[in-house]
Amino acid sequence: MDVILSVGFNSQIREYFQIKNPAILPLQGEVFNCTWSDFLTDENILELLDDYDENGCWLVDVVSKDFSKDKITYNISLMEEEHYYKHQKYLRERGQI
Repeated sequence: MDVILSVGFNSQIREYFQIKNPAILPLQGEVFNCTWSDFLTDENILELLDDYDENGCWLVDVVSKDFSKDKITYNISLMEEEHYYKHQKYLRERGQI
């Protein structure tokens, strides 16, 4: 069975990438770090990510987990720290978490 970690950004960065059969799956609220150039090739995006990584961090928002007979797809959205906590507060206020 394959496990696909699908990673998107909840920010001005409109890129996404997938990691096939990752050793671990990130949990809700964890800090996400990786070597961006292993997964993305756009130099402008890599520069933005490198600049951001110097002053901030990306937190994981688990969007969905999709299961089938042959594959599991684990979808996450990476959020800037400030936006992640605002999003969590919004969901709590509405009783969604």
